Amino acid sequence: SLLDTLTPEFLTLPEEVLGAIPPKAYGHRRTRESAPARTGALFDPISLAEAGAEHTLGSLLHPERLSRVALQYALDPQQLSLTELFDRLQDTILLPEHAGLTAAVDRRVGSVLLTHYHRLLGSADVGPDVRSGVRQALEKARRLMRARRRSDEAYLNFYAYELWRIEKAMRGEPVSEPMQPVPVPPGSPVGWFPPRRCCRLWQAFLRSAGPLSCSRKPVLVRS
Repeated sequence: SLLDTLTPEFLTLPEEVLGAIPPKAYGHRRTRESAPARTGALFDPISLAEAGAEHTLGSLLHPERLSRVALQYALDPQQLSLTELFDRLQDTILLPEHAGLTAAVDRRVGSVLLTHYHRLLGSADVGPDVRSGVRQALEKARRLMRARRRSDEAYLNFYAYELWRIEKAMRGEPVSEPMQPVPVPPGSPVGWFPPRRCCRLWQAFLRSAGPLSCSRKPVLVRS
């Protein structure tokens, strides 16, 4: 399910994969296909996880989708309600605690979730039903984080910062976003050729291939 893609176990890369991704060599720069990073030339697994969480939460918490959820529940109480959706998100993201890199990913995803809540609370694109549900979700998150007394230092700092943001939101004050959302790397087509060179390659392929047939062997075209 979509909720599974928000768990730190799903979003954290294994150590053997991280060890196989060295920093960019001297003379090489980041390209449009590079994974998002806030660490310069060093691969950033936490920002990569953030981009994945942002992609999922951007769909789950889209203002129009939340408005449809509220409408469908009003028409049929057997359908998913906003309260149930927000509770599932909290149980998946904010309730568990982890250790190591998985914990850092968990906190980053939690920050992405709460940032979406703050955006919705101040959005003019949602009605009172959605806004009141979001405010209740923030209130539940506040109670959860206040009850955490035995967490490690990194989690306690995270809770203190997010509680400060929630307190500002409850007072009606503007809440600044902790970071700019990182983009997901573009999909296919991967790679880029200058337009003229790409056109020449395609023309050379057509001249050498002739009429296309399933039995014809592939032709290697040298650039």
